Amino acid sequence: MALFVHQEARRIGIAGELYKSCASWFVDQGVERVEATALPGDIAMKAFFESYGYKAISLTMGSVQPFSQGAD
Repeated sequence: MALFVHQEARRIGIAGELYKSCASWFVDQGVERVEATALPGDIAMKAFFESYGYKAISLTMGSVQPFSQGAD
């Protein structure tokens, strides 16, 4: 699932209403599991999903510089 609310329209309940609409559709479709991503440092997004019962289940790591073999 991906939700995006423009910066100027945040903190007024739009994301919550979008989430509830998506969740209702998921239930109607028989979806059993939904995953969401919060980028590193995005505490607000993490808290948003936790408020709907989500729990952190994994940590994905990736290189931030071009990859080269034998790099130290």
